[in-house]
Order: sequence, then structure tokens, then C-alpha cells
Amino acid sequence: MKTKKTLFLASLMIVAVFLLTGCSKGRVEKFQKPDIKDDFCGISMPYQYCKCAFHNEYCEDVSLSSSAANSYVREEYDKWVKGQLETFETTCNSGGGIYSNKKCTYCEDPYYKEGNKCVKAEDKENDDDSSDQETSFVADGPFNSDCSINESSFENEWKKYSDFDDNIDFNARSWEVQQNLNTYEQIMELKAQNFVLQRDMEIDRQLRLTMREYKAALVQNIKTNLLKSFWRLSYVTYSTIKSGKGIGESYSKVLTSGKTLEVISQGLKVVQGVIPADSSLAVDTSTVSGKVKSIGLNAALETLDSMGDPVKVATQVFNDASNAALPSADITPEEIEILRTQHLSNQAIDQALKASYKANAERRKQLLANENQIKLLEAQAASWQYKEKSRVRAMLESDCQRQRDDWEDKQSSSLFFINTAFAQENDDQQNIQADMEVDTLQLGDYTFDYDEKETNEDSIDYYITNESNKILVLSSYDTDDNDTDDMWLVFSDDLYITMEVYDTDNDGEPDTFVELDKDEQVTNLIQPELSIPEYQAESDLLDSENSDYSNDDESSIPIWVYIVLIVILGGLILFKKRK
Repeated sequence: MKTKKTLFLASLMIVAVFLLTGCSKGRVEKFQKPDIKDDFCGISMPYQYCKCAFHNEYCEDVSLSSSAANSYVREEYDKWVKGQLETFETTCNSGGGIYSNKKCTYCEDPYYKEGNKCVKAEDKENDDDSSDQETSFVADGPFNSDCSINESSFENEWKKYSDFDDNIDFNARSWEVQQNLNTYEQIMELKAQNFVLQRDMEIDRQLRLTMREYKAALVQNIKTNLLKSFWRLSYVTYSTIKSGKGIGESYSKVLTSGKTLEVISQGLKVVQGVIPADSSLAVDTSTVSGKVKSIGLNAALETLDSMGDPVKVATQVFNDASNAALPSADITPEEIEILRTQHLSNQAIDQALKASYKANAERRKQLLANENQIKLLEAQAASWQYKEKSRVRAMLESDCQRQRDDWEDKQSSSLFFINTAFAQENDDQQNIQADMEVDTLQLGDYTFDYDEKETNEDSIDYYITNESNKILVLSSYDTDDNDTDDMWLVFSDDLYITMEVYDTDNDGEPDTFVELDKDEQVTNLIQPELSIPEYQAESDLLDSENSDYSNDDESSIPIWVYIVLIVILGGLILFKKRK
């Protein structure tokens, strides 16, 4: 009995699993909306804007209030998400999937893709009817078919449409780009200053180490070490003074005080004679300053990189000193004692070290101030770049609309009807008040020429013959009885509604266009006046409406599955009672 019960339950589970999984027509992937803070901020949006928007930080850097930054960040985020969704849709379609309602369905055996459905091979119906390929508007640029910006393409291509082009004269560029480059001029000037500051700080540091070696040699009365460090100190000091840098000024008093000794005086002359004219310090920072506008930002950055590492430049001066033919260590004990008196007892060395520390502290202070200023300027440069990006977006949208208007002027019938292929046979001519002269009907931005008009009890029907010699019918309604039409419906030849047009604000002008397919699924919504948050809310509403309209939702479970499960559950209950 226990074995039979086990087999019975196992059979029921197998049936349930088959019903729930075996009837799937394909694999469904859903679009996951990225997180604004984790996936957008700091990656596609400079972090300063997000810090200002969400934490009220860096607001001065971006010249926005926290609320304004919040609105700006969310607006850019919505555009970015739209681009991500477009990429998801493109990937779905190119991979053989069926895109609908932010989902991609990939048909799996024995189903295959036919149109926007997964169908079985034996259910395929051959359709011999063919329709003429109608021409539709194709924009030149990073656009969707409705002239809206394709975010993924725009993100990759926008700079080539901008004035960030070194071939354009600076004065001919946009205000936004001019301000961006002016800001980078200041950044490059500060970076050139920082190079000099870092180089001089390193030279002073190594000079102090050499001075300490010299002091230790004086204290310990080590003649060889004393003169080695003294001549090296002399070489570097005179190198900096000769190159016009003035870094070794702190130590010149130590050197000149030693001139009272003949051996020191002659040695210093030798040192000055072996210093080459082309010092390692001869780095011309003027090749960077003020060059962004003339040679371009990238070229200026390459020039800055070519200056090298400031620490390595400083170290090379000391390497030159080590390889130079410096004087010998021929000095008497009496002369050493004189140096000890001049440099130790009179504290010449300590005063030089103290002056060096002060000079380096001032350099470090300036270096830190420059670094902070560079960060602020980089945020400003990013802000100007985003403003140029917005200018390019507006320019491209305007240009696309101009292209579209020019294209529509050349068409003999409306793009609106060409794309949606509306038709209805005009079989019943009763009650038609024929007007054989062509007249015009204006709906929003669309103009339609019609040759017949029928006035009925609750509507006015307009008949238009398109290029395929099919009759297109548009019915106009006054739903609130105020003698002004506020709803227009378009029907195909088999009485399917294919388009709904509304005047939602009762101003006498249509403002909402809704396209539907033969399953009455909303395929397109045009509401030009909606803001981004409102459009997002409307899109969410459409998703819910589509799920109600759909009779063939790939991810839904048919009602008969629930009925079978209820029967199985009832069988289990009866089985237990009989036991």
C-alpha cells in the first residue's frame, strides 16, 4: 500500500512539473533597471554631481544647488536607462529573440520565431499575399525612427558632432567648448607649476642630505668625505644658480664663506668650470603653458608627459655631480679647522638647513593649493563638457526633425499611415456625402489629404486612398458633446483598431497618439509634451495594460494548468480520506 501511494504521488509530481515547465515556448529574459548610485554615478555621471544631488557635497564645484543637481542627475539617468533599454532591445532582436514589454523571449525547440510569436513548425501557415515595400524615413545620425536620440549610439558618437575638434578655430567653437578649453588652460598651467615645485623640493631634499654628510665629516674630521660632499654640494648649488632656478641660494653662503681658504677658492672655480651649459634642470615648461587653445588639449597633455618625472629630473643633477671631474681632497688639518669654525661654530650649516626647510614648506603649501584648485577646475571642465553634450543633443534633434520635415514634404501620403498600413475597403456607399475634391485634415504635426468624408450620427469618417490603392479610414468623435472633436480612431479593412488619437487637455488639438497591433497591444505612445518622470509613469502603465491585452503572453500560465492542479489536489484529499 505504501509503495502504491509513493508511485501515485511521484506520478502527480511528474505531471505537475510537465504542466508547469514542459509547455514553455522559450526562454524569457527581463530587463533589469540599473541602480542610479551603483551603476550610473561615478561611471557615466561625474561623481561631483551625484555627491551634490544626494549628499549636498561638491555643489560649489558644479555650480548647482542640491535640488537642481538632483533633477539634473535623474534626468540624465533616465536618458541613460533609456539607452540601456534600447541596447537590450537591439541585443534581443539581433540574437533572434522577440522583444516586448522590457522582456526578450528566445524561442526553443519545437517552437521557432515567426514575426513576434513563438509557433510550432506544424502550425506554420504560408501567406502568399505580399505587400509593396514602403519607404520609411531613416535619419542620418544617432537617432531612433521617431527622431528621438538613440542613447547608446549618442554616447559613443556625440563628440564627433561637437566642437571638440582641433581643426576648428578656437573663436569659431561653441561657448561651452571655449570655456572647457579655457578651464584646461588653467589646469595645465597649474600642473606645469607643480612639476617645477616637485623637482625643486627633491633637489632641496638631496642638498640637505649632502649638507648633513658634510657636517658629519666636519664633526668627525674625515677629510675625504668632507671634501667629497662639499664639492658635490658646490656642483649642485652652482648648477641651480647657473640655470636660473635659484634653488641652492640657501647654501651659497656656506660655499662663499669657505673662499677664505685658497684650496677652497680654487676648487670652487674648478667646479664652476665643469658645469655644462645644458643643465639637466633646463626643462622648458613654457611649451605647456597657454598651448591648449593653439595646439589642442591632447597635444598639450602629451607635451606635459614628455617633461618626465620631476623627481628623476632632480636626481639626475646629483648623478651629474657624481660623474663630474671635481677637485681632489688635498686639504690640511689647519684648513679643516678653519672650516669647522666657519661652518659649525658660526652655525652656517644649520642656518642653511633651516632656510632650506622653510623654502620647501612654502613649496609644499603651494603644491597642495594647486592640487585642490586642479580638482575644482576639473569639475568645472566636466560641467562645461556636459553642457556641450546637451547642446549637441538639442542640435541633433533639431536637425533630425528638419530632415524628417524635408522627407515628408516629398511624400504623397502621410508617413503616419505608411508605417502603420491602415486600410478599409469602401464597400458601403450609403449615407456618404461625397466630396470628390481633395481636402485636408490636420492632426497635430500630421497633415492628411482625403477625397471623401461621411457624416454619421456619432462620428465623421474620412476616406484616404494611399499609394497601395487601399482606403484608409479615420473616424472623428466628439465624446464630451462640446462641438469639438477630441478623439480620432483608425480602423483597418478587417475592423481592427490600429490607432487611437486623443485631445486630453481639451484645447482642440490632438496631443496623444497610441499605436496598436492586431492583438490590441500598445506598440507606440507619442506624447511630446510629457516630461521624463511622467513618460516613465506612462510607460509603466502601458506595461500593465499590455499584460491585460495579451492573449499570448509567453511568461503567463494558462488557466487550464490551474484547473488541472486543482483536480490533482482534490485527488490527493480523496486519496487520504479513503485511506
